[in-house]
Amino acid sequence: MKTLLNTLFICVAGISLSACADGLGNFENEPPYSQERTAQDEHTPAPVMETETVIVETPAPMCKPCEDCSAHKSRIATLESELAACREASNRVRDAYTDTLKK
Repeated sequence: MKTLLNTLFICVAGISLSACADGLGNFENEPPYSQERTAQDEHTPAPVMETETVIVETPAPMCKPCEDCSAHKSRIATLESELAACREASNRVRDAYTDTLKK
């Protein structure tokens, strides 16, 4: 039985080694380029299709120089003060929670 297995392993090894000797190149560092789909040896560059450049001009937004922006500015100031108050409250809650965890 051992002799049969040894003979079988030797036959398989011989077949696998003979399969490597079919002229495809060194399998470790030289792939068979002749059988792959690689770029051919062309020295002329591919033609570039010309595209038409379209420049779209967007009109400037309508702005009235005499428009009073004080209402908008006061609203921005109110929102910024509310944001600052929220940040301060958030910091106080975080600090209180941190102190509770340390106890």
